[in-house]
Amino acid sequence: MIQVAIILMLLTLVGSFPLGKRIPNATRGKFSTALNYNDLPTIEQVSTDSFTDQAYYASTIVKELVLASSNVISNHNYEPGQLQKLQDLVTIQLSHQDGIRGFFSAYLTQEGDDTPADAECMPVPLSKAMKCVDMALLAPLACMNVIRPVAMSYWHKDPTLKENSAKTAERGKKILTSLRGSVNFVRNFEAIYAITSGSKAANVDEKLYKLWDGVFRESNYSKEQKNAIARTFADFLAVKN
Repeated sequence: MIQVAIILMLLTLVGSFPLGKRIPNATRGKFSTALNYNDLPTIEQVSTDSFTDQAYYASTIVKELVLASSNVISNHNYEPGQLQKLQDLVTIQLSHQDGIRGFFSAYLTQEGDDTPADAECMPVPLSKAMKCVDMALLAPLACMNVIRPVAMSYWHKDPTLKENSAKTAERGKKILTSLRGSVNFVRNFEAIYAITSGSKAANVDEKLYKLWDGVFRESNYSKEQKNAIARTFADFLAVKN
């Protein structure tokens, strides 16, 4: 039940509000052409501080991911160690629940259409960091970052809110797509699909099935919302609805 409660906390974080309204948008405006090494949080800060602080740190880190994922970096002098520091910070932040929640609340809800989350290729520091963390911890939280905005895109009546939720969902899908080779992610996909589609395969992990069953019971999503979520995770599993 503790795990269910933790995941349910995410229901109020990603997909509930318009993009860019939950945390100060420190990523807007003109970016420098060198990594702001001194502006980044410390390893200790991203290791231990609260969710609110983690979200603020993430807004700074995301700003640097813009540079790290652009061509600007190849045209200017920079210290290679700065990129490694950025990767280390993301790795540590994604190693605990508050850090994961904080990072993705910033990364997935940044304003604009040219954010790192919208880029065709994921920023290398983030891609490498996600391969170094505990997938059993990251997987359910990353899945929730897609479930919630997909559901909200079918709940909102306001066109702008619907569009914002749909955009957040698409950004979250890129994270899941990049990690769907992980067994932990696939097992979560299977459990989520089984519950939302009403079709439970024999190989579904029972522990995860119970976890997600509790989440969806508490969430009280409509049939239309569950169907949309099922279609989304069917795509990840290459299942034909």
